[in-house]
Amino acid sequence: MPLPLPIDVAIRLRSEALAGRHRRILVLTGEHPACVAAATSALRATGLESTSAWIAEPGTAPDGATCLFGRAARRVLGQDLGAAVLDLFAGLDPDVVGAVLGTVAGGGLVLVLAPRVEAFVDPLRVRLAVAPFGEEDVGRLFLDRFLDRLVEDDAATLVEVTAAPPSVEAAPPVPPTPRRPGPPGAWTDDQARAVEALVDMAAAARPRPVVLISDRGRGKSSALGLAAGRLLAEGVLERVLVTAPGEEAAGSLFDRAGELFGGIGPRFVPPDRLMDEPAPDALLLVDEAAALPVPVLERLLAAHPRIAFATTVHGYEGTGRGFSVRFRAILDRRAKGWRELRLAEPIRWAPGDPVERFANDALLLRASPSPLDAVADARPESCELVHHDDRAALAADERELSELFGLLVLAHYRTTPADLRRLLDAPNLSVSVLRHRGHVVAAALVAAEGGLSDEEARAIEIGRVRPRGHMLPEVLASHLGRVEGATLPSARVVRIAVHPGLQRRGLGTALLEGVAERARRRGAALFGSGFGATRDLLAFWARAGLRPVRLGVRRGASSGIRSAIVLRGLDERGDALVRDLAPRFRDQLPHLLTDALRDLDPDLALELLASPEPLPPPPLADIDRSDLFACAFGPRIYDVVVGPVWTLVRHALCDPALRELLDEPARRLLLVKVLQKRRWSEVVPALGYPGNHEAMRALRTALKPLVLAVGGDEARRARERFQ
Repeated sequence: MPLPLPIDVAIRLRSEALAGRHRRILVLTGEHPACVAAATSALRATGLESTSAWIAEPGTAPDGATCLFGRAARRVLGQDLGAAVLDLFAGLDPDVVGAVLGTVAGGGLVLVLAPRVEAFVDPLRVRLAVAPFGEEDVGRLFLDRFLDRLVEDDAATLVEVTAAPPSVEAAPPVPPTPRRPGPPGAWTDDQARAVEALVDMAAAARPRPVVLISDRGRGKSSALGLAAGRLLAEGVLERVLVTAPGEEAAGSLFDRAGELFGGIGPRFVPPDRLMDEPAPDALLLVDEAAALPVPVLERLLAAHPRIAFATTVHGYEGTGRGFSVRFRAILDRRAKGWRELRLAEPIRWAPGDPVERFANDALLLRASPSPLDAVADARPESCELVHHDDRAALAADERELSELFGLLVLAHYRTTPADLRRLLDAPNLSVSVLRHRGHVVAAALVAAEGGLSDEEARAIEIGRVRPRGHMLPEVLASHLGRVEGATLPSARVVRIAVHPGLQRRGLGTALLEGVAERARRRGAALFGSGFGATRDLLAFWARAGLRPVRLGVRRGASSGIRSAIVLRGLDERGDALVRDLAPRFRDQLPHLLTDALRDLDPDLALELLASPEPLPPPPLADIDRSDLFACAFGPRIYDVVVGPVWTLVRHALCDPALRELLDEPARRLLLVKVLQKRRWSEVVPALGYPGNHEAMRALRTALKPLVLAVGGDEARRARERFQ
C-alpha cells in the first residue's frame, strides 16, 4: 500500500481544521532536505505559505520564508499565523515550542519536521551539559516524552517522507481564519466585559484594582489595549502607562490600543521605574503580572491608585496560579473591593482545540500540585524524603511528575517548559521531594557546582571565562575575590517549593536539611542558593543556617528585585570560608546603604544586617561615649554627633541582643536616618511621622536603651545628671 503524500494529508488536515476552527499538526519525518521540501509543498498547496513562519536555523528554510531561530523565535508571541513550521532538526527548545503553538490561528496547521525517532540526536542538549558532564551525559527523557505524545495524540498525523514531493502550483493565499465576531471593539463577550470593567474603574472617583485572569489565547492583553485606546480617545485620561516583564510581552496590547487611538498612546515603563513613582492621574496596566515577583506587584499597587493586572493562568509565559495564591491576600488587605474577571473563551481558535490540549499535556502547562485535602495534615515528621535518582522512573510516573512540576510552577514566577526538560535530563541536577501519603508536598532541585581547578578558578577571577551552570563558583571567584571558593565542591539549590497550603510548618527547612546532608555525603563543602531578595526569603534561608554573603547592587531588569547569595559550610573548609565572607558582607553593607543601596527597602536591609551570634562591643572611645550620653539624655542634637551614633547603630542593628531592645519602628528609623543617611524631609514621609520634630524625638528615644546597654553604670549616671 503506497504511503500517503504529505501534500494530500496537509490538504485534508487543513479542511478538517477549517471545519471546526481548530488546528492540526502534521509531523514529517525522514531526511532533512526531503522534509523541508515536503513542508514547502504542503504550505503552497494549502494556501498558507504567505502567512507562515519557520522556526529553523538560518539558511535551512526556503527562500523568502519568514525564518526565526533561538530567542528571535519568541517574537511570534501575540501574532496570528496561518501555519508554523517547527524544524526539530535544529533542536527542541521547549519554550519556543510553547510560544509557537499558541500563535497559529484556528483553521491553521503546525508542521513538525523531525528525524526518525531512533536517529534523533538533539543538538540543543549542549545547553544542559554542565562541566564536568558532557553532551553524552545529557538525558533524552523529555525528548522521548514529547515525541511519544506527538505521535500518539489525535491532534497530530505522522507522515514518513521518503523522497522530495512533486512540485505543485501555489493555491491562492489564505489569511488566518478570522477570529469569532464579537461585541464592538472586542472578539468575545468576555473581552467586552473586561473592557467595560477597566473603563469604569479608570473613570471612578475611588478606583479599585481590576485583575484579568485567563489561559493563553483568551485576549486579556488585547482587552487591556482596547480599554487604553478608548480611555485616551474619549479623553477620560491623558496618560496610560504599561509595564510588563519586557516591552515585547505587551505587543498585542499596544497593537489594539493603536487601532482605537492614533495619537500618542500608552507608554511602556519598566517595572523598577514605576515602583516608587506614584502616578495618581494615570492608569497603570500590568501585563503578564505573574512573571513579576509579588513584592514588585505590591509596590506598584501602593504607588498607583488606578491599576489593572492581567496574567496567564497556564502557559509558557509563567503561571498565574502563584500570582493568584500569593497576591490575592495582599489585594484583600490593601485594596478592598478589587474585582477579578476571568476570560474563558479562546479567540484564536474554537474551544476544545486539540493542539492546545497537546501543548498542555506535552509541556505540562496544566500541571497542578497535590490536592490540599489529601495533604492538609502534613508535618515534617509525617513526611518521607525521596531522592529521584532514577529520572526515568520519575518521567514514567505521571502523577508524581505533575505534582512535582505543578508545585515548582506555582512557587516560582518564571518556571517554564525548559525547566521541565532540565528537571528530567540535566546530569548535574538532583531532584528531591517530601511526600505525605504518596503526594508531593515540597520539592527541591539542587545543582552540583564547583570543584574547579586552580587554573579554571583564576580564569573566572580575571573575567576570562564564565562557566555555564557554576553560579556559586563564579560569584566567589569573580565578585567576592575568593578564588579558592571556586575549587571547593558546592551544591546550589536552584528551586525549592512548599505546597502553598502547608507553608510555615517547617517542611521547607526539613527538606533543606535533607538535601544539605545528602550534598555533604557526596563531598560538597558549600551549600548555597541565589534568589531575588525579600525579607521573608532571607528569613527562611537564615532558619536553615544559610548566611548572606552578597547582594546585587542593581535591580533585576524584569523583576525589579536585587539578587542575594546565601551560603552555609558543610565541612571545615566551607565553614571557614563562610565565617569569613558573612561578617565581611555585613561590615560592608552599611557603607553600601549610603551609596548603591541607598534606596534599599529598610526591612530587607535589617534582615541582611542581622548576625546569628553575639558580637564584641562596639569600638567607642571615651569622647564618643560622652557624645552618646549627651545625645540620648541631654540637649545635644544628632546632627553634631553623627559619627558615634553611626558606630553604635551599625553595631546594634547587627547584634541580636541589642536588636531585641528595639521595636520594628525604631529599627526602621535608625536604619533609614543613621545608616542610609536620608534627609529628615525623606525620613518623615517614608516612615509616617507627622513632622521633623516628632521624627527627631523618636530617634532620641530609640537611642536611649542602646546607650544604656553599652554604657552601663556610666550611662545611668549620665542620665541622672542630665535629668
